[in-house]
Amino acid sequence: MGFYCDKHELFGVGQWFIATESYVSNCQKLEDYSLAYVHEQEKLSTEEYVYAQTYLNNVKAHLRKSVLNELKSEQTNISLSEQTLLNQLLPKPNSDEFVFFQNGTQDVNGLLLDSARNRSEIIDLKSTEQYLMQFKHIDKLLEQHQIQLI
Repeated sequence: MGFYCDKHELFGVGQWFIATESYVSNCQKLEDYSLAYVHEQEKLSTEEYVYAQTYLNNVKAHLRKSVLNELKSEQTNISLSEQTLLNQLLPKPNSDEFVFFQNGTQDVNGLLLDSARNRSEIIDLKSTEQYLMQFKHIDKLLEQHQIQLI
């Protein structure tokens, strides 16, 4: 006897899987970079902001109990605030990471790319084309909804 599943059931299972994976991926990003996201509240939905804030408060409480007190006692000659220590301990998004994106329906002319070698390059992005570029160059376009990450 084999397992039988009609195509409508299978389609529903596929949709459930995609929605679950998307939710888990978003939660993972909020957990990984909660400190950075809490300062950019306008980019998050209300639920995402509450989740990131709650997660960050839990991490702070854990670090206070386990690490921060010992770090402060060892670094008495250096007057670092708790927030400064947290900024050093918690990860931040890597804006040098390369991402795939697709341009929207309008061309983007004159995108300035600054390189580490003190050279600048200006490029044009054609509509509906796909590109691979460092995130730091396109973050403003993403905020303005001129491009979409793939």
